[in-house]
Amino acid sequence: MKKLLLLLTIICASNWAMAQAPCIPGTLSTTGGSYILPDSATNLVHGCAGMNYEEFIYLKAPKDTTFTVASIPINATVDSFVVDANVVGLPAGITVSTNPALLPPNASSSKTNFARLVIPGDSIACVKLSGLLPATLAPGDINLTINIRAYLSGVPFPLGPMVDTPAVIDYYKITIDAPGTGTCIPFSTKDVAKNNVSQLSLSPNPVQDILQVQMDINHTANYNLSIVDLIGRAIISRQEKLEAGHNSLPISMGHLPNGIYFLKLSSSTSSLSKKIIVQH
Repeated sequence: MKKLLLLLTIICASNWAMAQAPCIPGTLSTTGGSYILPDSATNLVHGCAGMNYEEFIYLKAPKDTTFTVASIPINATVDSFVVDANVVGLPAGITVSTNPALLPPNASSSKTNFARLVIPGDSIACVKLSGLLPATLAPGDINLTINIRAYLSGVPFPLGPMVDTPAVIDYYKITIDAPGTGTCIPFSTKDVAKNNVSQLSLSPNPVQDILQVQMDINHTANYNLSIVDLIGRAIISRQEKLEAGHNSLPISMGHLPNGIYFLKLSSSTSSLSKKIIVQH
């Protein structure tokens, strides 16, 4: 029995590694000249101590901007945003990857002597936080700080022609759920075998627009997929033939009101569900 449990643990860990979603700029976006998503209200997906974590931040640098000097508005072109990959407060075991890829540290300047993401003006990018959360983390909020430097061109004399200014994103947090709640309700070994699903993840969660459902299926089967509200009404319902191996299903949630919903995945022999939070 111990050998079986160990084998299932190794299989699930391997499947999670293979099932990690890529960081694709523009997966979440808004209209307008620039954005950083999720916003402060939606914030980052919750995590569970001792379990794998994955979240994405989507950014678009503006094409131009206006800043004020001595009460005088000054227009400037955004040359680039530089995002420091050393996220302050990030738990041990969680790494940062980006698209475009991080530039390595350059010791020639204090403004480049760290791994960094460079986003040209009017361009999009994606930051991915992923890894294994330490088992010792207590329930509660982990506050993060992301340092950014904006490089501006076309600035009039005597300030210009180029200036740079620091800024921070300090509203993000990773909430660690208490045992037995939220993300800390894993599938049991019995559920994994019974449901033919060796890995199921929802990202982002809370979700603002597009929910990415990632799952690994042991055997090809037909499934009914539905999104239901708290009183059991099916808001979204469709049938899917899921092939053996990794499956990725995008679901549009942007039209749903804020609240708690459940993803239900069922076949002729079994079913499972997972909580979703919609937060615009």
